[in-house]
Amino acid sequence: MAKIKTREQYLKGEISFSDYYAQFLDDETEGEMLEQVSLEEIRESKDEHLNDIPMRKWDAITGIRFSGSQLVQRPTIRRELAERIKSAGENISAATLTCIYKR
Repeated sequence: MAKIKTREQYLKGEISFSDYYAQFLDDETEGEMLEQVSLEEIRESKDEHLNDIPMRKWDAITGIRFSGSQLVQRPTIRRELAERIKSAGENISAATLTCIYKR
C-alpha cells in the first residue's frame, strides 16, 4: 500500500485536494457513492466541485440522516476506511466523507 498522505501535507499545500482525498477511495467506497449519485449526474454537473448535486444525496452516502433540521443519525463508515482516514490525521465527519466522495 502507498504511503499515507497526511492532513498536514494537504493543509500546507504540498498535495492537492484530489490527491489527498483520492487516497481514501476504493471500489467499495466508489460503489457506495454510485448508489446515490449516478455517473450521469457527475458528468452533467456544471460545478467543478459537484455542488449542483443536492447535498441530501451526499448526506445519504455518508449515512447521515436529518428530520427537518434535526440530526437523527450520525455518519456511518467501514472500519478499513476509518483506519485509513485516522492514519492521515484526519477527522471522521460527514464533511470529510463528502470530500472523499466528491474528490
